Amino acid sequence: MASEPLPENVTLKDVIDSLPRKVFEINDGKAWTSVLISVTSYALGLFMISKAPWYLLPLAWAWTGTAVTGFFVIGHDCAHKSFAKNKLVEDVVGSLAFLPLIYPYEPWRFKHDRHHAKTNMLSEDTAWHPIWKEEFDSSPLLRKAIIYGYGPIRPWMSIAHWLIWQFDLNKFRPNEVKRVRISLACVFAFMGIGWPLIIYKAGILGWIKFWLMPWLGYHFWMSTFTMVHHTAPHIPFKSSNEWNAAQAQLNGTIHCDYPKW
Repeated sequence: MASEPLPENVTLKDVIDSLPRKVFEINDGKAWTSVLISVTSYALGLFMISKAPWYLLPLAWAWTGTAVTGFFVIGHDCAHKSFAKNKLVEDVVGSLAFLPLIYPYEPWRFKHDRHHAKTNMLSEDTAWHPIWKEEFDSSPLLRKAIIYGYGPIRPWMSIAHWLIWQFDLNKFRPNEVKRVRISLACVFAFMGIGWPLIIYKAGILGWIKFWLMPWLGYHFWMSTFTMVHHTAPHIPFKSSNEWNAAQAQLNGTIHCDYPKW
């Protein structure tokens, strides 16, 4: 169902100012409990992978991929400055949480800030956005076939987004590049040390079992919840001259109720 349009004089600041103060309060207990749950669940997943017969491996991979998605959620909250009162702690925890995902924390944080600043704005939004009709109509047949083929692979399209957006220094402002370089160095160090250690201990098949398959499970969730967050038939993507920040954030965001389990 489409939401009612906001009055034109309502700004995003008005909306934020209307929220109760408790929603902005940082809860250390809740934050570190989320770390404990994610780390424990991930460790349990790795244990299940090591013990599961081949026919139960998909279940173990699904569990572990979901558990490691919790690491992304922790890094996400650190990027939003809602994890801890100490900002250095947030940067360290966020960077460490993203490492097993080989996601550079600072590049993602900068891009995510722009996503929130330009939510559902055509072209400028750095998350999912629809393909323009003019672009589709003018595309060659092969390109149209690829677009139609997105459906089955859409749950893993965040891998392409990760490659395109996170590692290109030219996509960042000059004052961001230093922090981006540090994050990239951390990711490449993790790959250069962690991957060979996994292969040394468990071989290439072990690397696939213990790291790659859970990573693909994580990207299933990454692609899915990122797309679902701001995409539905009744939600518009608007050009910059028509876009309104408050309208985009309130009426351009999906709320999903899930069973408690």
